[in-house]
Amino acid sequence: MNAAAGENSKLQTVLVSLTDQEFAWFFPEGNLDALMPDGVKLVYSEAADSEAWREEIERHAPEVILGAWRTPYLPSSNGRLPCRYYCHLAGAVRRTVSRELIESGLIVSNWGTCLSRYVAEAALALLLAALRNQTAHQIDMHLNKGWRTNSDILFNRSLFNLRIGMHGYGAIAREFVPLVVPFSPRLRAFDPFADRKDAAERGIVFVETLEELFSNSDAIVDFCALTDDTRGIVTERLLRLLPQDGVFVNVARGAIVDEDALARLVAEGRLKVGLDVFTKEPLPANSPLRGLPHATITPHTSGKVTGAHEIAGHFGLANLRRYLRGEPLEGVISLVQYDRMT
Repeated sequence: MNAAAGENSKLQTVLVSLTDQEFAWFFPEGNLDALMPDGVKLVYSEAADSEAWREEIERHAPEVILGAWRTPYLPSSNGRLPCRYYCHLAGAVRRTVSRELIESGLIVSNWGTCLSRYVAEAALALLLAALRNQTAHQIDMHLNKGWRTNSDILFNRSLFNLRIGMHGYGAIAREFVPLVVPFSPRLRAFDPFADRKDAAERGIVFVETLEELFSNSDAIVDFCALTDDTRGIVTERLLRLLPQDGVFVNVARGAIVDEDALARLVAEGRLKVGLDVFTKEPLPANSPLRGLPHATITPHTSGKVTGAHEIAGHFGLANLRRYLRGEPLEGVISLVQYDRMT
């Protein structure tokens, strides 16, 4: 069926593959039918395994599949696409879509950049918390009932005029920049794949190596996508290029950094960190990062704010309407983007 088919033409089947919890998150209104444009026939998946999922797709021949984290892997049968358009309401799509399907012409979109500003906001919060020794102060006042009792945590650092290095310059980093601009930081970035057209106008200097980024920064904020090439790319050697009391913030993926080395440097009093992501999640109870006064840690919640999933749900529905009208979609996953996804 042509992607440009109008809303008033023959009914087009949308196969919905969401758990009850996902449905409640993305569509708290509860009535997805009322949110759909004209010309759509909704079918709700009841597939319990991959074979039942394949049979459902063959039986309904959907134009669109609407899914999220728990949607089963999309099958390919004799080169046939499972649908024309897969509208993924969440972020990474690798667990649901193969590269081959995109190569074969399947249109895939995710939540795009609609939640990027919330992750950027969390990065700023973690950066400020690390600079201001927030965790150490909280431990001292809440648990020790203290008041300026530890000389090591009395000297807070300021974000004003700080040298900030951004590892990765994608959508989240671009949202992060205007948040820190009022503090007049000196901004550098490393990202071999980034579009640098706006960088100079925003006061960002691109460097050619991670060594240059780390050795010329007071704080590193990691926004880098996790791939086979970036796994473990932030080594202990790089971390030691940061100055004494340097800060490392990670809102990307935990496996980008040597987490054991990072914990050692924090325990030594060499670095301060703000981390929302970890190599193993949930973070093990015996992780050496737990209990460190200079480690501000959060449980992978940077994008989890009130209303965020609803925003993503409506972003997906807006894309569905665009598709039915033959209009350009937002958040489309290219092969390049797919290869850089976790």
